[in-house]
Amino acid sequence: MIRCLLIASVVCLFAVATPGHEGAEPEKVVAAELKMLEGEWRIVTAETGGQPVESKTVAKFAGAKCTLTDPGFPAVVNTVAIRPSKDPMWMDITNPVTKQTFLGIYKLDGDSLIATFQSEKAGRPTQFKTKKESGAVMYTYERIKAK
Repeated sequence: MIRCLLIASVVCLFAVATPGHEGAEPEKVVAAELKMLEGEWRIVTAETGGQPVESKTVAKFAGAKCTLTDPGFPAVVNTVAIRPSKDPMWMDITNPVTKQTFLGIYKLDGDSLIATFQSEKAGRPTQFKTKKESGAVMYTYERIKAK
């Protein structure tokens, strides 16, 4: 379960909100936010149920895709729909293979990114923390600087 949530959450932060849908984000706003997310990010802390969990996952964001790599597991490519005008900002992650969607919130501050996710069934989290039996996962990412 934790592995599935790790993959789904780290998943990637990209899929532009579709114009024409109710509440769609302006394309320029989404494009600018996606540009700030581009690159490789490593998880420095992860937690579920209020408890820390280990993760060696690296997320590489490029355009509307995010590739997750974790030693010993095949790479996973996911899509993410972001809504940067929300407070906190929204990020929905979908695994195109399993068709599972995880609803999330995120905070981007330079080379630091924090995101919390829950299953679509559980609804969107409202805080950057997890509670016992909530099913929520929270990740703190650090941008990997180019050498």
